[in-house]
Order: sequence, then C-alpha cells, then structure tokens
Amino acid sequence: LIIGILAVLKCGACYVPLDANYSDDRKKYILEESNVKFCLCDENFNLNFKSMNINDINYEGANFKPFYGNASTPICILYTSGTTGKPKGVEIISRNIVKLVTNITYMDFSENARILQVASTVFDLSIFEFWASLLNGKSLCLITKDNLLNFKYLKNYIDNNNINIMCITSVLFNQIISKHINVFENIEQILTGGDKISAEHVKILKDTYPGIKIYNSYGPTECTSFCTMYEITDYNKKYIPIGKPISNSACYVLNSSNELMPFYCTGELAIGGDGVSNGYINNPEKTQASFIDNCF
Repeated sequence: LIIGILAVLKCGACYVPLDANYSDDRKKYILEESNVKFCLCDENFNLNFKSMNINDINYEGANFKPFYGNASTPICILYTSGTTGKPKGVEIISRNIVKLVTNITYMDFSENARILQVASTVFDLSIFEFWASLLNGKSLCLITKDNLLNFKYLKNYIDNNNINIMCITSVLFNQIISKHINVFENIEQILTGGDKISAEHVKILKDTYPGIKIYNSYGPTECTSFCTMYEITDYNKKYIPIGKPISNSACYVLNSSNELMPFYCTGELAIGGDGVSNGYINNPEKTQASFIDNCF
C-alpha cells in the first residue's frame, strides 16, 4: 500500500483511498465523482471498473521519469463521511502535508520515533502517520485491522518493534484502557482525537503510566488531519480542551458576520493557515461557501 502510494505520487498523479468494506454505492460514487483513471487493487476487489492488479504489471522496457511537484501539487483526495449529505472529496495538496509534519513543535519527535500505523487510508489521521514518519526518516510500523483489535497481539507487536508513538481515535483509546491497558506500557506518546476525549480514561492511563504523554488533537479533514493540539498535563480536568493552533495555523472565533468575538464568548470556529486544503473537488458552490478569504 505505502509503495503504491509513493509510486502514484512519483508518476505525478494523486491518490484517492478507497475502503474495500464500503458499500458498492459509496465505492461507485467516489470512483465516478473523483474521475479516477485507474483503480490499483488486489484480486479481492469486486467492482465493475477498469482496475489494474499490481501483480500483473509488466515493467520490462519501462522508462519511468520521476515527477517533481511544488507546494500546490495535489497529493490525495479524502472523502468526508457524508453525514450531512453526499460525501465531499477534499483535495489535500503538498503544502498542507509539509506544514503538518515538518519542523514538528507540537509534540516530541525524537530520533528514535517509531510510529504504529493505525488509521485507515480513508481517514485523515493516516496523513500524519504516513508522512510524519517517511518525510522525517522515521519508522512506520504496519499492522492489519484484525491484529490491531487483538489487544494481546497488539501489546506483543508494540514491544517487539519498539513502537513508541500511537495515533488513535478517542473511541479506540477508551477501549484499550478499559480492556487491556498494558498495551500502552512502553508507549511514550499518544496522539488522539476524532471525538470528545474521555477525561476519566485519561486519568486512569496517567495514574497507571505517569510518564506517558497524551495529546488531544482537533481539526477537520478540510484542514489536513488536525490544526490544534493540547498536551494533557492536568488530567484531573472534567473537560479536555482542544488546545491552541499548531505552527502555521490560526483559529478565530467569529460571529455570523465573520467578525471576531470577544474572549469567553461563543461563536463559529474558523481555521486558517497552510493546512487549509484546496476545497471540495467538483463542488464549487460548497467550496465557495466554506472556504472564504482570511480578512485577518
């Protein structure tokens, strides 16, 4: 999978991840709406579409020339869940990813960083896992979904591979703490998000392993994985904040006229910076409505 993604980018193309477990209707919608030219898959992928089995490609006599992009080169198209209507394809470009994973200051990223690849490629957290490791010369350790959910196997896999960083959803975070907390015994840092984090579970983990660092991340797919970060140092809080903007990001609380609200007043959260994606493909109306000029 990782080699396939790198190959797509070296050809100057953009990758569109597709979950084989999606319904046929969702698969067809994404394939047609994104206007993909090829589907790189294995023999288990059943869909009436022009597909290419990677094992059947004949490289003899091929003369591939690597493509060199720039900050605006499209890297991938990630589709939203579609809970508020049809899924929207978010175009992530090179600048968005470079901003997220280079010169990392929002967490400790030491020389011996070894990241466990947990997120499916269809979720935006996978962008951090892939590129924070590969673009910084670190190790990315792959695991299947079945083995990830087998907590006894997961514990052994983490220990045997000296994995010290995990990026997991708050739901999985809570589940591991409730059922097999020693999975985290040798983990140094956990980056979690995707939903409201449970302060109760954070306290249980910190009481058990005081040295572990836990970060609460927040951000929509449209802003490339996450745009704010909060290191949980006071784990007796009832509610865990989403933190402050990471480098080259900005957050504003606005009223309905897009004017700044005073401190401690509620409003709409607007996000700016180099993580803001190119918008929704083939959907100029929704792009224009959600992606507005930054007047600050």
